Amino acid sequence: MSIADMLPTANLHDLGALLKAERRAQGLSQAQLATRCGLRRETIIKAERGGNVDAMTLLAIISGLGKTLALKEIGRPVYEDLEDLFNDG
Repeated sequence: MSIADMLPTANLHDLGALLKAERRAQGLSQAQLATRCGLRRETIIKAERGGNVDAMTLLAIISGLGKTLALKEIGRPVYEDLEDLFNDG
């Protein structure tokens, strides 16, 4: 984990980049993720490019990646985040 990992996602473009990075880290193609989510590949492409997708679609993609959505206070990392940051080095 890096400090950048603890920064808030500021916009849809940033969120799309995070989704794409996670999909690639899991070795999934856009088509494979789309199948997992019950969506079309074009929808995955749109989300990864920072396009405006509805909340249910976004939640389906996050779930398809085996992740969950969590709300955190901006600028206040939790202890586990800091512990991971310092243990990585």
